[in-house]
Amino acid sequence: MKIVVINRLLKDIHKEKISKAAKEAGGDLLFVESEDQIPAVGNAPADHSYKAGSWDTVPDTEKEISGNPTYTYTYAKKAEISQTVTFEVVNGFWDDGTDEKKTVVLNGYEGDVLKLSAEQIPAVGSKPVDNTYKPGSWDKTPDTETAISGDP
Repeated sequence: MKIVVINRLLKDIHKEKISKAAKEAGGDLLFVESEDQIPAVGNAPADHSYKAGSWDTVPDTEKEISGNPTYTYTYAKKAEISQTVTFEVVNGFWDDGTDEKKTVVLNGYEGDVLKLSAEQIPAVGSKPVDNTYKPGSWDKTPDTETAISGDP
């Protein structure tokens, strides 16, 4: 019997116990003798794009072992998520002299909290279109603390 984990190592590998049981079994039916012979699966990989997975065939003490089975535990890939934030200047210019909409795409994985970084928020407020306008203000002030979900 071989136990394989995809994308992460097992916490406890009991190969010696499983091998000993197989050798001692001779021609008899072979079973995993106790739950402690089934390795505990560790935490998901450090790469946060994975989550808990599942066994292809769940090893247990009730199933007869024949041949050389392989039990595989595969960590699942998290779904990718993204949010698009659009900034617009009205009756003036961005501090960089442009007046086009600026778009930022935030990417992550399910369960992540998406937030803007300071570098993603455009500088604005000191360039009205002409002297008949005063410096403006945001209708909703962007910041680096607010979670972005749906339409901000």
